[in-house]
Amino acid sequence: MAAGLAATAGTAAADTLSLDTITVLVTRTEVKAIDSLAGVTVINADQIKQIDPAKLQDIFQSVPSVIPVVNADDPGIGFNIRGLQDFGRVAVIVDGARQNFLVAQHGPQGKTYLDPALISDVEVSRGPVSNIYGSGAIGGVVSMKTKDADDVLKAGERFGVLWEGTAGTNEGPLATSTFLAARPNENIDFLFGGSLKRLFDYTDGDGDKSPNSGGDSGSVLAKATLRPSEGQEVKLGYTGQRFWFDSGTPGDPAVLDDGGTNYGNVVSTDTFTGSYKYKSPDNPLIDYELSGFWSHTTQDSVVKEQYAMCAYGSTPPCPFWDPTMDFTGPVGTTTGFDLKTYGFDTHNNAQFDALGLKNTLTLGGDYFSDDMKSTGSRPDDDAGYQMTGSGTRQAYGAFAQWLAEKDNWLDVISAVRYDGFDLKSADTDDHSQGSRFSPKLTVGLTPLAGFTFYGTYAEGYRAPTVTEAFAAGNHPGNIFQFLPNPGLKPEIGKTYEAGINLNYGNLLSQGDAFRAKFNVFRNDLTNYIGLEELSSGCTFAGPYGPLCYQYQNVARARIDGVELEGTYDAGNWFVMSSASFNRSEDLDSGDPLTDVARAKTYLSAGVRVLDRKLTIAPNWQYVEPAEGGNYEAYNLFGLTLGWQPTEDVRAALVFNNLANTMYTPFLGDTAGPGFSVKGTLSVRLGAK
Repeated sequence: MAAGLAATAGTAAADTLSLDTITVLVTRTEVKAIDSLAGVTVINADQIKQIDPAKLQDIFQSVPSVIPVVNADDPGIGFNIRGLQDFGRVAVIVDGARQNFLVAQHGPQGKTYLDPALISDVEVSRGPVSNIYGSGAIGGVVSMKTKDADDVLKAGERFGVLWEGTAGTNEGPLATSTFLAARPNENIDFLFGGSLKRLFDYTDGDGDKSPNSGGDSGSVLAKATLRPSEGQEVKLGYTGQRFWFDSGTPGDPAVLDDGGTNYGNVVSTDTFTGSYKYKSPDNPLIDYELSGFWSHTTQDSVVKEQYAMCAYGSTPPCPFWDPTMDFTGPVGTTTGFDLKTYGFDTHNNAQFDALGLKNTLTLGGDYFSDDMKSTGSRPDDDAGYQMTGSGTRQAYGAFAQWLAEKDNWLDVISAVRYDGFDLKSADTDDHSQGSRFSPKLTVGLTPLAGFTFYGTYAEGYRAPTVTEAFAAGNHPGNIFQFLPNPGLKPEIGKTYEAGINLNYGNLLSQGDAFRAKFNVFRNDLTNYIGLEELSSGCTFAGPYGPLCYQYQNVARARIDGVELEGTYDAGNWFVMSSASFNRSEDLDSGDPLTDVARAKTYLSAGVRVLDRKLTIAPNWQYVEPAEGGNYEAYNLFGLTLGWQPTEDVRAALVFNNLANTMYTPFLGDTAGPGFSVKGTLSVRLGAK
């Protein structure tokens, strides 16, 4: 896959270096990403334009230690950060709204559905260093912001429109998006728009078609921002999306034992967000923000092609039908998953000078509630939807953080977070709750201008989900039984991290810029929750004998790693790279963890010619999977051509998998697409 360029064509290098972009993800205070004392990556709007993403996962190809987890037949994406994924281990947030939708399945257990055409910028924090940002993120946080009026309007403009169209080979896409913005005066602005997209079934590097890898989607985005007085801002937003796709591997419906399955799916997401900010123009003790959200995600699936196995012990052609080995139910069988989530977040940053230090005291709290319902038309004793538990989860927290700065050479961040949770099953009287304090301490030293060293200790706390605690039912085909475990203990992650930030200009030539972040970490996990086969207490007798599974606190694990990302930009040419190298161990068995990529590297180098209007940038990506897993390492080569004759017109060609490599994305279930090329034209119009 192609990934982002250091800067967009025709723009001065220093203006668009991603490591110079402002982030608030770690401390809730504004700081440049290069100055953040943590493993933080920001992907800004200019980079996203150059990536020209057809799918959400395209945006994250160059981020160290981040593996997008996808199934080719599902547009939903899971996030693996430093080997941790699923069930909220990585908190995914869009415009302040948590994305908690999950379905127990092969592949990612937690899925985020978001059209990349809506996205303005992305922040990624690796590890539990963002523990003041929300509950459960022992792996990290992915925060995405959708477009607003500033993405369409320039300073002084009152009305504007941004249109973009994309067409490509292999998987496509065929896509178009339009966003309209208005700013009648400086105190109010509006944005309305959306996109339509069609993806086609792609062919892999061997020329074989990947069935059900296409699909259709449509999205709508609306925002209004009011500024009633100096320092105050009220923002309201709505995002609505629909995804239509088939999943499974179609076979020959005339042959029962051919392994063919096919489901028709519709995923709907509706999210309402609101926020209020007040930064006092004359009182540094008041910098307050309150945000809230309500979201509703549903997935409705229907069997379009039935899959059943021959009776246990028989051989094709099947001499009779054995309903215990009916995996999908007959054509027309339905399954539904419905998640309603609401929550709020509030905090205040108070700045003051004391003890010879510049101090920022941040106090806040947050809350969210999940209400999950799983339904289906199958008999109760053979209902796969029951693997996704029904029930409610409430998670709440409060935090305090003190940031102390001494001149330009010392930064100390000390924080503590209190987390609590409450789980209730919708089908039984099972109930679970718990709470914990999680500390964090970071010390940063800048002995020389441009050189900063930091060390961090941080803890994270993740409560069990409804599915982990209450899943109960039989695997389709009545192969084995899931048993609930309301007594699950929360997971705890303890991370040690040290890093170096480098920030230099005019290094090799006048006006150039060099930015780099390097860090090492160790994450010790206790009470890790995994799905385990029960050695006793199983009364279910399937075709393979007594066989039951249950989510249990089973592992103590350790993940060590090294991460690097950097950019050098001289204006007429640039180089950007990132790399991560990880090692993992189950401390009980001594075996490596199969979800931890051993290595991921990315390199792009490019030139800007013709008065910097044309950017030419080849790129290379290498992924080495976990030791002992079923995946093989792979190299992918790409090329991006960007032509920007004016500030308001942009054209791009993106070539992916130039060598037509046959590969399977790490943690994916299907070979990735072979060679493809896509072209995009973007036009912006504004009026004063």
